Amino acid sequence: MEMRDIDLLRLEADAAFVDLLASLEGISEEQAWGQAKLLPDEYMHSEGSIYSVVLHIAAGKFIYGSVGYRNMEVRWRDCVARFESFWPDWKAAKEYLNEGQAYWLQSWGAETDLERMVPIHQGRQMPSWQAIWTVIHHDAYHAGQIQYLRATVPPSKVPPPEEGDLWRQYCGPSPSW
Repeated sequence: MEMRDIDLLRLEADAAFVDLLASLEGISEEQAWGQAKLLPDEYMHSEGSIYSVVLHIAAGKFIYGSVGYRNMEVRWRDCVARFESFWPDWKAAKEYLNEGQAYWLQSWGAETDLERMVPIHQGRQMPSWQAIWTVIHHDAYHAGQIQYLRATVPPSKVPPPEEGDLWRQYCGPSPSW
């Protein structure tokens, strides 16, 4: 059997997501809420909690899928409204992540031309294979970040502050807002 490039990308996407889910296995809501102490004006695509990183990953899946493959049917503002509706529910955040993965895989599932230029959320374009690979890499990167936060940040009985304003600040200027 000959493996095509798209098949390999699907396998890689599945494997990266399995590793990401493994990094989340057994994390309690209090662990998810624990917050790293960031320096002033420091931003790590979240406010420093596992909870926030999970929302960042999920939203990225929706945005890359929507902007690149579905004519911007989901926008950053939709993602923000969605997670603000369930903040700070850990179970809901993990469900949103799984929804994001399903949406992401379906968005490029029928791709036949991996060299085709597709738009990305920053208002530029890249080859389809590179957009797909970016999200695969994103899962792997944040799985490691989650493991580090898990090992070093103490749990918290207090949820992290809502961060919709942070998203509005960083994503608001984007054409996909």
